[in-house]
Amino acid sequence: MIPSEKLSDALRRKRKKTDNTQQKLSDLTGLSVTQISRIENNDTNYSHTNAYQLWKTLKQLEKDYKTAHDVMKTPIEWASPKDTVLEVKKKMKENDYSQLPVKKNGKHTGRINTEILMDLHNPDEKIADYKGPAYSEVGPDTPAQSIKQIVKDDSAVLVKQNGEYLGLVTIADII
Repeated sequence: MIPSEKLSDALRRKRKKTDNTQQKLSDLTGLSVTQISRIENNDTNYSHTNAYQLWKTLKQLEKDYKTAHDVMKTPIEWASPKDTVLEVKKKMKENDYSQLPVKKNGKHTGRINTEILMDLHNPDEKIADYKGPAYSEVGPDTPAQSIKQIVKDDSAVLVKQNGEYLGLVTIADII
């Protein structure tokens, strides 16, 4: 049997990892917030039945929990400021993309999307002067639920870790 302090710590970490509050667990398990708090803090002699119920619920929530890493698309297709309107339109059409991040010298500098491209009529024109603002960037462990909030205002986020771009998450990836 696991020592109670290790179990308490494991339950607290699991709850935080799945981005849940004690109140939400209380609603799901029928245990009071006080009971959950005491179990997590190893403050009382709690029943093994309650601890097991909490563990089972957290295991299910963990299965349902998704992160940026789980939903991101890889590899990232990039546009360059030196690309022409025609090149970008072709790349987007071939891959069925509505947007692309723009990278210059290894740094994410903005975005280009179909809305911007619709207003550009010279196919040989470079996209450098027409790119939109850079996407927000998140780490791979960012909860998908948090990304939903970001993409309400922004159409996508880039997933980045240790200076390396790992993937892109769009609205379509998390609905």
